[in-house]
Amino acid sequence: MAREVEAKARCGDLDAVRAKVAGLGGRMIHSGFERNFVYDKADGSLAANDSLLRLRKYDRVTLTYKGPRQGRGDRVKSRTEIEVEVADADGADELLRALGFVRAWVYEKMREEWVIGTTKICLDVLPRIGDFVEVEGASRDEVTGVLEKLGIALGDVTPQTYREVFREFMSGADDGLPDLVFEGEEAR
Repeated sequence: MAREVEAKARCGDLDAVRAKVAGLGGRMIHSGFERNFVYDKADGSLAANDSLLRLRKYDRVTLTYKGPRQGRGDRVKSRTEIEVEVADADGADELLRALGFVRAWVYEKMREEWVIGTTKICLDVLPRIGDFVEVEGASRDEVTGVLEKLGIALGDVTPQTYREVFREFMSGADDGLPDLVFEGEEAR
């Protein structure tokens, strides 16, 4: 199984980070609109177990399972991640629902994906909650090294998921948490 090691930080100036990434020899591999459909069991047990099942439409369609975060207090997240590309998003949605999963939440973002060597840097713009930088690498040291080069202090990194950031933004509401989508876009 693959392991995801990632750090996420709120960003006040994506242009400055983009310039730093480019200055470090980074190259953009994709940019565009991304829509994510989060599924759970009817009883909410995936979320309760700190796990995620997601169907993502971006440059391709992927189905992703993320297991519980290890060292939950650590700002650099590490968790099992299984990701497969699917050819038919509607068919995958239908399959998940037939297996008893329900669509629990939808979130959207504009994303730029960059790479420096084997490290992926994502510049994300999300509705309502703002701009973020995500750094994903093979190890905690790799991730923190890139954060340092970008001028992002470990103290500015949040261990939260986008759903947790949005829940906090909505003053802790969870029951009936609305989708995090750009205005004018139909997500469901």
